[in-house]
This record gives sequence, structure tokens and C-alpha cells, in this order.
Amino acid sequence: MNTQDVLGELLYIGIVAEKGRCYGRLWNIKYRYIIRKHIEVLIDLNDVLLSDNYVNINNALHKLTFLCEKYSEIGKFYNISLNIDAIQWDSQGNNYINVCQLMKKMLEDLQYEVSKIVINNNEVYSLLCSLHNLPRVFLGKDKKTLCKLNQHSITEEEALTYAYDNMNKGERIKYSIFFPDF
Repeated sequence: MNTQDVLGELLYIGIVAEKGRCYGRLWNIKYRYIIRKHIEVLIDLNDVLLSDNYVNINNALHKLTFLCEKYSEIGKFYNISLNIDAIQWDSQGNNYINVCQLMKKMLEDLQYEVSKIVINNNEVYSLLCSLHNLPRVFLGKDKKTLCKLNQHSITEEEALTYAYDNMNKGERIKYSIFFPDF
């Protein structure tokens, strides 16, 4: 399995799941705890993708599967049915460094937002809306991945355009380094 494809798919599923979950629910203590843990795992997955050293992929995937087993409200989104330890990983390098760096910064900001005592739900939702299509650069029809999402990919330019269009004015200024042509 191609490591980039698998990590991109897991990031996409996780971000889309939280986008839907945060919009339609009350932020009770349990939900706040779970979203923090989920974002930590998403950051770990993105870090493996950015490092171009896929030695830590099994650790990140085990953290994800543990989270899925412990919290069914997260696990229901990930349809991981393979033995992770038995997978032969194929690394082809990272072709989307700019997208991964933007995801890293936005995931860290998201983690900061959900760790506040008073959470700004609109800011969290705005970050998730901007983030949610970035991992689609790694997706594709007929790619062999853990969850078999089998969704069309988008170009890096389309992903960045979508992210930019969903950002508020403050976010556009904050992340302007990632959008030199906008």
C-alpha cells in the first residue's frame, strides 16, 4: 500500500468526521475530550506524511485504532479491516509538501482552539471547513488503502483554492504564506 494514499485517506475521513460532528452537537466535556484526542492523532498522521520517513506509521496507526476501539463515535467513521502490522508499506515521497505544511499549521491551530476553556465553535468549524478538502490530493479511484474510500482526487491548486475560499479574513492573513498566488 502506498503510505501517502493511506495517510491522506485517514486525514480526510477524520477531518470530515469532525466537521460534521462539531457543527451539529453540544460541546459537552466528553466531546471536548474526544475531539482533542482525535486531533492529536490527525496531527501524528500528518507529521508522518511530512517527515518523509515512514518508520512511525505503525505507531500513528495504532494510536488511531486504539482511539477507534475506545470511542465508537470515532471508530464508526473509519472502516479499517486489515491487520496493520502485516501491511507492506510503499513510500513514494511526498509530492504535496505545501498542502501538508498548511494542514500541520491548521491542525495545530485547531488543537489550540479546542483546548481553550471557552471554545469558539465558529472558529473551530471554520478551520475544519478550510481543512477538509486538503487531504483529497492524496485520494483517487482504485487506490488500495485501509478504508477503501475510493473517492476522486483533486489537484493541489483546487485543494488550496477551496481552503482559501472557506477561510475568514483573519485566517487568510494568518495563512497567507501558503497562498502566494491568491
